[in-house]
Amino acid sequence: MATWEEYKKTMVVEPLIFEEARNGNCEALKQYLDFGGGLEIRNFKGHTLLMLAAYNNQEDAAEFLIERGADVNSTDDMGNSVLMGVCFKGHARLAELLLSNGARLEDRNPHGMTALDLAKVFGRKEVVSLLSDRPASWADPMEVACRLIARKLSRPTPEA
Repeated sequence: MATWEEYKKTMVVEPLIFEEARNGNCEALKQYLDFGGGLEIRNFKGHTLLMLAAYNNQEDAAEFLIERGADVNSTDDMGNSVLMGVCFKGHARLAELLLSNGARLEDRNPHGMTALDLAKVFGRKEVVSLLSDRPASWADPMEVACRLIARKLSRPTPEA
C-alpha cells in the first residue's frame, strides 16, 4: 500500500486561476493578468483560460480574455480548438463571439473533424444553423461518421 506522500505525488493539482476561468470570475482573471499571469497558461489537458471559460459558457469571461489578447485558435492536447469545444457543447453565442474575433471555421482536429462536424454529430442545431451560413466545407452527419470509420479502419492493427 502506498504512503500518503507517495499518493500525493500522483495527484494533479492545477492553479486556482483555472477554476476562476471555469466559473467566469472576471475580477480574478483581471487581477491575475494585471499581476503578470500568463494569458496562454495551460492546465494538464492543455486547456487555456479562454477554453475553460468558453467550454463552461462563461461569455463575459471569454470576451474579457479575448479583449486581453487570448488566442481564439489555440488547441488543446487532443488537437481540438476553442471553437470545436464550444460547438461540441452547443454554445452558439460563444461560437459567434469566437468567429467574430478570428476563429477559423475550417480547422480540423486529428480525427479530421471541423467545429461544424462536431456540432452536427452532437445534434447542436442552433450551432449548425449558425455555422452553415458561413463559408466552409459542409458535410452531413453520415459523411462525418463514414470519414471517422474509414480513418479508424485504415490504421494498422497490432500484430498478435
